[in-house]
Amino acid sequence: MKQEPLSRLTVMVTDDCNLSCKGCVTDAQDGKQGKRAIDSDFVSAVLSEHGPNFVDGQTRLLYLFFSGRGEPTLRMDVIEEVYRRAGEIVGFQNLYVGIQTNAVFDERTRKRISDISDIVWVSVDGAPQENDAIRKYGRELRMACKTGGSSEYITRNTNALREDGIGVRIRSTIHNSNVGKQRELVDYAASLGVETVVAEPAIRSPSLSGAGSIYLVNLDEFVDRFVEANNYAQQRGVRYTTGLMEEALKLANPCARRCGECFSIDAEAELPRSATLTTDNRLAGCYLGYEDSSKMQSLTFGEWRNGEVVIDRVKLGALTRAYQEQKGCHGRALTGDAEVNLQLLRKLFSRAKFPTEMPKHP
Repeated sequence: MKQEPLSRLTVMVTDDCNLSCKGCVTDAQDGKQGKRAIDSDFVSAVLSEHGPNFVDGQTRLLYLFFSGRGEPTLRMDVIEEVYRRAGEIVGFQNLYVGIQTNAVFDERTRKRISDISDIVWVSVDGAPQENDAIRKYGRELRMACKTGGSSEYITRNTNALREDGIGVRIRSTIHNSNVGKQRELVDYAASLGVETVVAEPAIRSPSLSGAGSIYLVNLDEFVDRFVEANNYAQQRGVRYTTGLMEEALKLANPCARRCGECFSIDAEAELPRSATLTTDNRLAGCYLGYEDSSKMQSLTFGEWRNGEVVIDRVKLGALTRAYQEQKGCHGRALTGDAEVNLQLLRKLFSRAKFPTEMPKHP
């Protein structure tokens, strides 16, 4: 089994989605952002010109992480083409492949996922009843006489992926409606044999206007209920974490930037060690740069222009400085008040059970 790299190249596959989820951070419910997919020539050019930059220094693997504004598995053809080209450039034995998915796919797609994946992150917003109230079927599934939400697929495909020998983790968004049901989420994960769950407080989409806190759930309540579920999860043999734990760890070590999610700084690298390639063919500092809106433009430092990868060194320098000076997540800060109360972080640090190895966030 390959060791998961820290740095990674995220490929946002498509804007299309087959669900209609409450509070979707990318506003992709029912595929309303269209069906645009990333240009595989753009990904190939980035890998050909800058591939070694994204190879993890410790594992010597290139981590390709397939995500999207929508559901990436709707375009398995694009995923497989990018995988093929990446393998030709760096060698298939030097690839580590992850996919973020809502798990709403058929058996044929599941087999195609298993053929290329090392790790699969499944979006689950609670035990079946809570999940299905949030992660509802999209228009096309409803027209096919499907009712309810994604838990039926989650259960079936998670079990099948694990039988295929693929590692499965859960990524959960916590809203006001499921904030008090986090222990039940832990139980559901345990019933599926999933050992890692990352829970994040819901945030307002960067696409929307407005000021004030970006969080769509009361953070005091989130931390209280998270700590309860986190301690309970240890008894169930489940690692239950949140990105806020990284911020809490900085109370003890202000230089702790172990997540590598937003922007990995390396003075010797030509580009950041981790980056995101978007469906409109840009290089961005994190997944919140999924579109080039006024709020998110500062996250863009390169683009695919007339068949060439063009890097904006001025914006890259500004983004690097912003990351070095930030308090919390630079991407989230673009949408409003992203700072977390110090008292809450101290509560999290003193009461939560921190795993010896924090999982890398999807």
